[in-house]
Amino acid sequence: MKTNVGAFEPFNVGGRSASIVQMFTSSNVQMFKSSNVQMFTSSNVGRVLFVVLLVLVPSCVPTPSEPDGGVITTVPGGVYTLCEGLWQQNNASLSYRDPNGTTHRDVFRGVNKGETVGDTPTDVVVLGDTMIVSVSTSRELMMVDRRTARVIRRTTIGATEQPYRLALAGDRLYVSCLNADVVIEINARTLERTTQNVSVGPAPEGVAATATKLYVAVSGLGDLRRSEPLSSTLQILRRSDMSVAGQIEGLWNVADVIADPSRNLVWATYRHFASEPDSLGGVVAIDTRADTVVRTFRLASPTRLTLDEVSGEVFVLHRDGIEMLAVGAAPRRVIGHTSGNGADVWYALWRHPISGHLYVGNARTFVTDGEVLVYTVQGALRERYAVGLNPTAFAY
Repeated sequence: MKTNVGAFEPFNVGGRSASIVQMFTSSNVQMFKSSNVQMFTSSNVGRVLFVVLLVLVPSCVPTPSEPDGGVITTVPGGVYTLCEGLWQQNNASLSYRDPNGTTHRDVFRGVNKGETVGDTPTDVVVLGDTMIVSVSTSRELMMVDRRTARVIRRTTIGATEQPYRLALAGDRLYVSCLNADVVIEINARTLERTTQNVSVGPAPEGVAATATKLYVAVSGLGDLRRSEPLSSTLQILRRSDMSVAGQIEGLWNVADVIADPSRNLVWATYRHFASEPDSLGGVVAIDTRADTVVRTFRLASPTRLTLDEVSGEVFVLHRDGIEMLAVGAAPRRVIGHTSGNGADVWYALWRHPISGHLYVGNARTFVTDGEVLVYTVQGALRERYAVGLNPTAFAY
């Protein structure tokens, strides 16, 4: 099936995320080296200077230090925060907030002496007592025991492929490789490939899986590759053989995607183009039975999504804060916050499956340690604590 979102509800062409985060603190960086990826967006021009400084003055970049007092023993039941660090600086970290309120900036290094997380981790999913982490620049997938933070296994997924976003469905792991324009299916218990590379179009970002289908957000990196075939589409693959089942067009600079299988829905965020800064992005809800858009919400530069599996409500991080969305209801602003100008840039969003609280990764200025802000769904701040550089994903 081929669906054009514009036929459902017309909207303006939009641009890339309000922050420059996905360019200079994630796996998009290597594309910048070769193609000058979208440096001059309407809200990102001011950040070019600090990127230049990173190149010229690497000694100013903080690096992790070994924790004092020997090997860390984790207290189970806390929250992990995966922190990207800075590209090619090998200063990523795995922070841990235990149930007693103690925060370890890098529990990974404290538990696994002599090892580092790797260069630019970008996502994490949980399978039983195991966390699976994508480490983009290192081209690795890594299994970590979530009870102890000990490494179980690491594997390189290819000669050039760099894992970006992850989606888990049973014992199958789906990996988008933004730099290689492909997705890969992996055995989540062994980290061995079960398919060859599957081409999906320019710059795949978010991935989400249902029982029978895989949804891949093919962004095209905004203006950079917008003219290429399949750019700004949601590609739909059959999980049985990874063949193309359809696509949804008109999702300009599409970024994140999340599945709600119990309600036959998939949600996706799309952003405006830098060349058209006055337009808005938005969020669409898609009925997976017919692969058609059933609701569109307009928001400025939406990025990350997280789901309340019980209520079906979706929370979306965007330029002006966090919105709560539902197919049959009006949107509700949960928290107001403007990210931009290289300070207090909210970079990640996650809903705790037990408490229901919203965890926000604040990248601050990108070159200093970040923090985690914990809110209720009514918008009340419960706690905040320091973590490593550029917090990008969470696990419980």
